[in-house]
Amino acid sequence: MKVENYRVAMKTSTAQQPDGAGGYSDSYLVSMSGFFPAEAPQYVVSVNIADPVLMNNSGAASPVFRDVISHLAKAFSVPPSIEPATELDLVF
Repeated sequence: MKVENYRVAMKTSTAQQPDGAGGYSDSYLVSMSGFFPAEAPQYVVSVNIADPVLMNNSGAASPVFRDVISHLAKAFSVPPSIEPATELDLVF
């Protein structure tokens, strides 16, 4: 997920919710948490959605996460990131 002009560090999560009887229900809790700007953190944002309607993964929280960061950056005049994101090799 990209936030225009900012490097953001984030972690996503998807969890199936319990049914109250020792098993799992058909509903999920999805979240996206992170901080920005990544090179000099000033703000922490966490978005949690219980039982999202359109999708049952952390992508459901992505638009809200992006909008909150964009609003904070504008409201508090956070300067944009200068350094490009570091390309990391994936190792399996």
